[in-house]
Amino acid sequence: MTTQSDAPQSADDAQISASASTSGLVAGIWIALFIAAAAAVYLLRAYMFKTYGAEAFESVCNFGESFNCDKINTSEYGKLGGFPVTIYALGTYVALAALNWLGTTHDDRGRGAMRLVQVGSGVAVAFGAFLLYVMVAIEGTFCVFCMTMDAMAVVVLVLSTMALKRMGPAEEKPDINRAVMMAFIAGGAIFSLGTMWHDDTKSALVSEQIERAAAEFKESEAAVAAGKTADKAGAGAAAVDNAGSNNAAASAGDASNPTEARKITDSLYAIPVHADDAVVGPADAAVTVIEYADFQCSYCKKLFYAVKTLKERYKGQVRFVFKHFPMNTICNKTIKNNRHRFACNAALTAECARRQGKFWPMHDMLFKNQHRLKKLDRDYYAHTIGLDMAVYKDCMRDRGAPRANLSRNIEEASKIGISATPRTFVNGKLLSGAVSAEVIDHFIEEELKKAGQKTKDTPVIKHAFPFKEPPKDAMVEIKLEKRSFWIDVWEASLDKQGRAVSMRGTKPANASWFEARAACEKAGKRMCTSEEWVSACQGVPAKDDDGDGNFANDYVEGNQFPYADYYEEGYCHVQADSRTGEPQPTGSANQCRTKTDVYDMSGNVAEWVESTPEKAFLAGGDYRAQDKAHCVRADDSFGPGHKNRSIGFRCCADKLVPNAGKAVEKKLSGVVGAKVPPLSATLTTGGTWSSSEMKGKVTFLTFFASWCSPCRRELPELDKLAAKYADKGFQVIAVGVDTDDDKARGFVQEVGTKVPVVLDPDAKMLGQFRVHNMPTGVLVDRSLTIRHKQVGYGTKTLPELEKAIAKIL
Repeated sequence: MTTQSDAPQSADDAQISASASTSGLVAGIWIALFIAAAAAVYLLRAYMFKTYGAEAFESVCNFGESFNCDKINTSEYGKLGGFPVTIYALGTYVALAALNWLGTTHDDRGRGAMRLVQVGSGVAVAFGAFLLYVMVAIEGTFCVFCMTMDAMAVVVLVLSTMALKRMGPAEEKPDINRAVMMAFIAGGAIFSLGTMWHDDTKSALVSEQIERAAAEFKESEAAVAAGKTADKAGAGAAAVDNAGSNNAAASAGDASNPTEARKITDSLYAIPVHADDAVVGPADAAVTVIEYADFQCSYCKKLFYAVKTLKERYKGQVRFVFKHFPMNTICNKTIKNNRHRFACNAALTAECARRQGKFWPMHDMLFKNQHRLKKLDRDYYAHTIGLDMAVYKDCMRDRGAPRANLSRNIEEASKIGISATPRTFVNGKLLSGAVSAEVIDHFIEEELKKAGQKTKDTPVIKHAFPFKEPPKDAMVEIKLEKRSFWIDVWEASLDKQGRAVSMRGTKPANASWFEARAACEKAGKRMCTSEEWVSACQGVPAKDDDGDGNFANDYVEGNQFPYADYYEEGYCHVQADSRTGEPQPTGSANQCRTKTDVYDMSGNVAEWVESTPEKAFLAGGDYRAQDKAHCVRADDSFGPGHKNRSIGFRCCADKLVPNAGKAVEKKLSGVVGAKVPPLSATLTTGGTWSSSEMKGKVTFLTFFASWCSPCRRELPELDKLAAKYADKGFQVIAVGVDTDDDKARGFVQEVGTKVPVVLDPDAKMLGQFRVHNMPTGVLVDRSLTIRHKQVGYGTKTLPELEKAIAKIL
C-alpha cells in the first residue's frame, strides 16, 4: 500500500516545490539589481553635476588618483550616443527586474523569462569586463561604483543560472514573446525618461549657472559698494602686456590693482596679475578673464576650447590670463591626492616656453595633445614651436627661477580656496568648472556694458560652419607645403560602370581597398595618401612625426575633428539609418565638414586610405566610433580585402576630375540569396583552395581570428558537425582572418580542428561575405548560393545551423 508521502508529486506540487527552492535566488536578484540601479542613479547624477553643474562637484567614491569615479564616469567611455551609459544601464536593470518578476511563475513562461535574465546579465558582465579594461589599460584609475554595478551583474548572472537549474527542464519550448515585450517596454520607458531627464537637466543646469552667478555677482557688487568687504579694490589686477612687462601705473602701486590674492565675497575675488603670468590682450582692458587650469585635466581642455573662441571674438578688447594649478602633490602641496601624474612637468614645460616668449603656442600644443604628455612628447612640442632646445633643457633642470611663477600661482590659488580645476574669473567673478563659451561670454558682455564699451555684434564663435550651398564641383583643392591636390567632397558612390563618383545625397559605396582603388582608377583618380587625407581633415598640412610613413598616427597639427578642435555631439553621423541599417546619405550632416568643404571625414563610414595594400588602413572611424572618430585615427585591424556597411572611401587626384556618371545603388554581395563569387586561398597545410571545390556540396564557411574566444569554442563543435553529416555531402571550411598567418596557424594548432583551414590575411574573403564580427559563418548550398548566415557562437547558434543544414540536405 502506498502512503501519502510516497505518492508521486503532482505538477502543481512540483511547481510549488520549485517556487520554494528558487525564492531566495529571485530575492537575491532583486537585491543585486537594486544595488546596481542605486549606483547607476548616483553616477548619472554625478555626471550631470560634474559636467554641467554651477558648483564644484566631487563624487563620494573619489579616493585619489587610483580610485576616481568622476574620471571614468565623465570620460569618453562614459557616454554612448550622446548620453551617459548609466541611462542605458538603468534601462537594462529595470528590464531585468521585469523579467525576474515573470520568472517567479516557475512555469515554462517563467523559465523563458529567467533565461532572458541570464542572457541580459551576461551582456552586462561582458560590458563590465570591457569597462574594467578601460580602467586598467587606458585611464589608469578605478571607479568603485562602476565596479559595484559590474559585480552585481555577475551576481545576477550566477543567481539566474542557479535558478534555472532548480526550475528544471521545460516541458516544451517556452514562449518568450511576452517576456521580451515586457522587458522592452519597461526598459525602453526608463531609457526614454532618462534621456528626457538628461536633456531637461542639462538645459536647467546651464541656465542655473548664468542665473546663479548673476545673482551672486550682483550681491557681491552691492557688498563692495556698501563697504562691507575687507578689500574695496574689487577684482582689478596689475596690468601686464603679452610679453610680461609691468604697466607703469601698476608699478607705482595703483590702488585699483591688488598686489595679493584675496577673497572678497563668496563669488568675488581680488587676483593680481604679475609680470611672469601668461597674458594675451590689452593691458588696459575693461575686462580681465583669469583661468586657473591643469594641462592634464580633461575639463580644463574643454574650457581651453571655449576660451579659445572668446579670444578670437574679443581680440584687442578683453585680456585673458592663464595661471597654473597642477593637480599633483609633487609641485602642489595644497592638495591631498595626486590626480594627474604629468601635470607638474607639463606646467613647467609651459613656463620654460614662456621664458622664450612662446607660452601660448606651447599651451595650445599641450592641451591639444593631452593624451601625450611624457618627456619625449614635451620635448617634441618644444622643438616644434621653435624653442632653443639647449636653453629649454637647462630651464627644465633649473630648480629655481622657472618654478617661481608656478609656485606663486599655486600659493595664490590656495589663499582664495581653490582646490580643483578649472576655475575662471571674469573681472574677479568666479565661474567654477568647465563652463561653456556661452556662459563666459554672457558675463564678459555684462562687464563691457558696465564699462560703457560697445559689445561685439557677432555671436560666440562656433567651430562648425553655417549652412551654405555645397560646392559645384565634386572635388576641392587642398594645398600642402610644396604642392596641392584634389580630394572628393563626399564619400564615393559608384556609377553603372563601377566608377567612383562624388555626389551629395547618395549612399556611400561599401568597398574593400582593392575595390576602392579600382573604382578610383576607373574614374581617372587615385587613392588618397595618409598625408593627403589627414591634411584635408585637420585643415593644415600633416606631418609624419615618427617617420613611419603613416600620417594618421601622429600628433595633432590642426583640428582633431573636421569641424573643430574638439568633439561636438550631433555634428557628424553617430548612428546608421534607422530604416535600412546602412550608413547615412552623403552630405546629410551639414555641420560635419572641413573649412574647405570636405564632408563626412568623421563618422558615417570609415574610409580606405593609402596607395598600396601593404600600407592600407581605415581612417576617420565609422558611425559607431562617435568622439573616437577623428582626423588622426588609423585602423589596420583587418587586411585590405575587408568590407562591410561601415566601410567606404573617397578618391584624390592631382587635378580636378569631374564626375563621369551618376551614382546607382549597388546590389550587395555576401548576403543570403547571393551567389558566392570566385574565391581562392592558401591552406594551412599547403596548397591552394578555391570556391569551385564547394560546388556539389553543402558548405559552412566560418570566419575566425586568433583573438576570438568564441571561435575557440565553436571550431571543435563544428568538427563534430562536419563528421556527423560528412556522408551526406556536408563540409566545413574555416577561414583565418589574422593579418599575421603565423597567428592563425598557431590558433589552429592549439584548437586542434580537423576541418580544412584557409588563410585570408588580406581579408578578401572576409570582405566578400561582409563579416562584421567573429565568429561569423555562411551556409552555402550545392549551387553556391548563400542560404544561411549567422553571427556569433552560443547555445542557439549550432541548433539553428543544424536545422538549416538538414533543410538543404
